[in-house]
Amino acid sequence: MEKNYQFRNSIYLLVDKYELDLHNDYDFTRLNYSVEERTAELHWKRSCRDWVKSDLPTAAILVFYGISRFEFKPRDGDLPFTEDDCLSTMGYLSNEVGCEEIFWTEEAPENEWMHAFEFMSGAVIVLQAEKSSATIKP
Repeated sequence: MEKNYQFRNSIYLLVDKYELDLHNDYDFTRLNYSVEERTAELHWKRSCRDWVKSDLPTAAILVFYGISRFEFKPRDGDLPFTEDDCLSTMGYLSNEVGCEEIFWTEEAPENEWMHAFEFMSGAVIVLQAEKSSATIKP
């Protein structure tokens, strides 16, 4: 899959000169999925928590194009809704035997791997697409 970013240590998004901690420093705000256009957008904004540096970019957006698979696995109803905006881990899923859990690698992903984003609430977004790109807003 063609893309302009990398994942590192399952919570960092690396784009250009930026290394964004999407678990600690950013809040997930929305998912836009277009069936007609076969695209999905995942949006994060810089958190207002006191430890978050004010000079970090204000937002990060991941856009997926040519989606061939989209899944949303439900959240744990026993957890508070405040856990929905906190990324737990991001990485990949594979249909290979023994690869039922989300994994991450710094190597280029194989084309058949799906991107996976798990949140502290237990919700998981799974996407397989032809290409994706990241945009950072200063």
